[in-house]
Amino acid sequence: MLSVTKILSSVTQVDLVAAASAGDTTHNFLYINNPSSNPTEYFRLALGDDPWAGSAVSTDEELGRLYGGQWMLIPWSAANTNSDIMITPSVATEMTVEYMVFS
Repeated sequence: MLSVTKILSSVTQVDLVAAASAGDTTHNFLYINNPSSNPTEYFRLALGDDPWAGSAVSTDEELGRLYGGQWMLIPWSAANTNSDIMITPSVATEMTVEYMVFS
């Protein structure tokens, strides 16, 4: 189990959870929380690969937006290198994201 709180302070997309960090298993659940009290601040979430990890172009598939006060719990397969969870904050001020991988 991996539990992390990160503070992001730019609108640049980052690799929140890399598939390799979850132990290359297909039996995971991923919890992500946006603890912001501002309902207009959101994180854009995508499933894909980190373009800085050897790939010239990211192949992201958008999952949706997680607004302030919202959380999600999804099944997640980490068996594929293109299964990283990518996240982009909506504002350049500090935003906190909390997440946990159950494997």
